[in-house]
Amino acid sequence: MKKAWYKQEWPYMVLAWVLIYASDPLYMLYAKVVSQFEFRWDKIFDLWCYSTAFLVLFLIHHYVLVPILVKKKSKVKYLLGVVASITAFITFLVVCSPKFDGDKYKGSKIDMEMKWERHHKNGAKPPLLTPPDLGRVVMALMMIGVDLGAVAWINDERMRQRLLMLEQQNLKQELEHLRYQINPHFFMNTLNNIHALVDLDQERAKRAIVELSGLMRYTLYEGNNTLVELRHEAEFLHLYISLMKPRYSDKVEIVYNMPESAPSDIMMPPMIFVTFVENAFKHGVSYLEKSYIHADISINDDDRTICFRCVNSIHRHQSATEDGHHGIGLENVRKRLDLQYAGKYTLNIEEKGEEFVVELILPCLNS
Repeated sequence: MKKAWYKQEWPYMVLAWVLIYASDPLYMLYAKVVSQFEFRWDKIFDLWCYSTAFLVLFLIHHYVLVPILVKKKSKVKYLLGVVASITAFITFLVVCSPKFDGDKYKGSKIDMEMKWERHHKNGAKPPLLTPPDLGRVVMALMMIGVDLGAVAWINDERMRQRLLMLEQQNLKQELEHLRYQINPHFFMNTLNNIHALVDLDQERAKRAIVELSGLMRYTLYEGNNTLVELRHEAEFLHLYISLMKPRYSDKVEIVYNMPESAPSDIMMPPMIFVTFVENAFKHGVSYLEKSYIHADISINDDDRTICFRCVNSIHRHQSATEDGHHGIGLENVRKRLDLQYAGKYTLNIEEKGEEFVVELILPCLNS
């Protein structure tokens, strides 16, 4: 994973200070072209003394004082360090500041320096800090403020990234926990169906065990993924329905329609649809009365959605609205959908007359 730009701050600092140092000769070169000023490197070196003082102040603040404030949480030491640094900077301006001679830079950014030089030569008592030096002190304070603000923003961004990463890890763990809740419940019901087949049709029970191994293979290798291909999920549901059919007589009409060819880049969370079909078998089928289960998966190309619909019959002595339809299975699905789609899905579960209808619309997720 590539590091964010704020984790590689030093190249930007180097670039900024290179531009600061380059501004002096570029400005003097511009002045020479426009006003025929003399281009003199000794004056540029003098100006670079100021830039170096700013650079030293910046490095001390960024790499010494800021860690004291951010990591050690010592505001007093930080403020004392800032005062000491600014005092040293002012001392440099008073004692070691370079002096300019000549009158060849009138109108340039060092013109005011020379005016104050001439003012001093005329016998006027110089102030402790000249207006240009006062401007540099203000710039130094602004530089410290900007640096502190930038560090605060960077730390806030880093914290936000850590919280986001932690949230994603928690989400993944919660999804895995929910999937682990599905598997035991799902396989318990499937094994009960195979157990019922053993006394009715042993050959069919053997084939059911093979089909069960296919279901287990899917849940082991695909069920642990956050997303799976829609066509694999549809094939898994087809295998599950095939495993359930032999348990019921001809009185139970079971119809399943799946897309003939779903694009391989359409993804969805695993083992979502099977929960609704499993509940339909458990709560919507009667051995005594005519029953039906109709399940359908389709793709709406217009709005790029996956449409699932499951309709099953209702028997009043075995109502579909009993605890099973509102137990661990459906609550599990709702939580998983909320976590992975964040409200961008539609789930309607309702009783319409003599049938129970589940309609689920999911946005297509790309691989």
